Amino acid sequence: LNRSLLASTELKRAATEHELIYQVKQVYHQLNYLMNAHDFLMQQDSLYDGVAKAATLRYQAGESHLLERTTAETQRNETRNLITRNEAEQIAVRNQLAVLMNSAMLPAIAKLGEDLHAPVTEPSPAAIKNNPSMAFARQQIEIASSQKRMEAARAAPEIIIGYFNQT
Repeated sequence: LNRSLLASTELKRAATEHELIYQVKQVYHQLNYLMNAHDFLMQQDSLYDGVAKAATLRYQAGESHLLERTTAETQRNETRNLITRNEAEQIAVRNQLAVLMNSAMLPAIAKLGEDLHAPVTEPSPAAIKNNPSMAFARQQIEIASSQKRMEAARAAPEIIIGYFNQT
């Protein structure tokens, strides 16, 4: 039982390490997505800025109505609000990554390409067998069955059979 508990502790450590690596990857990819979205929003902002300037000039020249200018400015301001929200989310995700990495300063984050999604494949039986979380669960089952056998042995009556021969 003690060996099982020791193995269980080691497997739990491996599972925790595996989970931490997974979380760091997830947060890193989320940060990368936010950085790419920021670039896209900046491009969109420059487009809407040009549209708003053109609508303002057309309104001042009397070629359009106030509604066109107001709509263009509203779209530009909406994009700027999205940029502000994106920047706030980036700060929150950077802080989350710093906590996960247990570091006050983060290394420079390089942008990955737009296509971050790998094709989804069925995990192989070997990958499932070697997964630390699965190994930890199997070890927990083994510990529970050992404890059950020990309790059953403890609850059983003690029978002492002796033989005494007097010749």
